[in-house]
Amino acid sequence: RIATRAATAAARRGVLVVVAAGNDRRLGGRSIGSPADADSVLVVGSMNLAKNASYFSSYGPTADGRPKPDVAAFGEKVPVAGFQGPDKYELQAQGTSFATPLVAGLAALALQLEPGVDAMRLLAQIKASGSLASAPDSILGYGLPDLRRIFPDLTSVRGVMLPQYWRAASEPLVFRNSSAQGGGNLELTLISPSGRILFRRSGAYQTGNVLWAPTDGNIPRPGVMAAHWSGDYGTGSQTVLILPR
Repeated sequence: RIATRAATAAARRGVLVVVAAGNDRRLGGRSIGSPADADSVLVVGSMNLAKNASYFSSYGPTADGRPKPDVAAFGEKVPVAGFQGPDKYELQAQGTSFATPLVAGLAALALQLEPGVDAMRLLAQIKASGSLASAPDSILGYGLPDLRRIFPDLTSVRGVMLPQYWRAASEPLVFRNSSAQGGGNLELTLISPSGRILFRRSGAYQTGNVLWAPTDGNIPRPGVMAAHWSGDYGTGSQTVLILPR
């Protein structure tokens, strides 16, 4: 099929193609369809919150005998934007199409942490990080991937939620730092994975907090960055994963 050929062509040109397994499990094995049957693509199945395979999640093998899916992510009761506005959300979404973006986002974060990594190497890393990597099965593949298994240094990552609507004056970005005491001088620097300085600020900070309240609209995109600080009360650093709320 055209979609299968296109996905295969992209993968052979060095693109990590992440594809939904499909929702036809009721058809049993070989329910994997196009483009999930393409060569060298990362196919994502669906699981529920108990990490069991969703009743609808398609599985292989493909027509030429390759086991699919490769990994799985949460695809039931997924929160999605509601029709009443961005502040409203629903928990009714389900399908491998909702599980797949979670793995695609994980892959994007991995690329930020390891720029230039070969797509096939990254595909192998994601599979190896799965919860079932030691004993993959025919329905969930290698299971739920975990970025911390690919990059052990991320075991200390702290998630920071950006406000849905950024109001710099009233919603500063807060970094917890036990060495920052009231009236102490501290310099904070935010650095992208490529080494580019995104923000630098010097001044006095509250006890235990480093506040970033940009007034110039220079708000970072969601992703991974490093925060470094130094000052009167020592130095420190932390990997920060900034997520959209």
